[in-house]
Amino acid sequence: LDWRLPAGVAIRLSPFQQALLQTHFANIGPQGLPIGGCACINLHAAEATEGHVPLGTMFLQNKNVILPPHSETTWDFGATFTRFRWNETVKLAGVASHFHGRGRSMEVRLWDGLNKNDDGSPRSGEFERMGVEKRVSFSDNGAAPPFVSFENDGPSLERGWGVVYRTVFVNETERVIPFGPYAETEEHANVLLFFYPGPENG
Repeated sequence: LDWRLPAGVAIRLSPFQQALLQTHFANIGPQGLPIGGCACINLHAAEATEGHVPLGTMFLQNKNVILPPHSETTWDFGATFTRFRWNETVKLAGVASHFHGRGRSMEVRLWDGLNKNDDGSPRSGEFERMGVEKRVSFSDNGAAPPFVSFENDGPSLERGWGVVYRTVFVNETERVIPFGPYAETEEHANVLLFFYPGPENG
């Protein structure tokens, strides 16, 4: 992956700031990988005096996911940037999404944030209402959803907007599969948005 941020956008790191970089290998189902693995990450510096706009991140997890035995289930979730106290018009730089081996499809759509539940998540039907023309990420082959990079051509989201996303799972086992980090026995439905301008601390 060679990800170039949009022109004039940078990840702001303070001097001596610690960073946690996670590489994720899921060796189950259609996401099986060869045994062993290595990841190398190269960060390219820019002078602070160049006045770059900070890149922001928003991490969403649908913790409501629960897969009954021998079932195919569909789960919708999402949030607005306002829910995370960011009330600016933003532009997307990238979208990453993730599920474990029982995930069959994942689609992320822009959401105007008009019809919310009490917790700020989209009400039932919001995914359909936004329509396929608002799609920013899609994968339906059961493999890990691809990282989507927009470089300088990402969609803009007005104040109050966010994303709504749908994940479809198939549980072929005899047991209930809950939300959780363990790929062997639990599932995830996560979306990570990279946007700008973001807060100073990312």
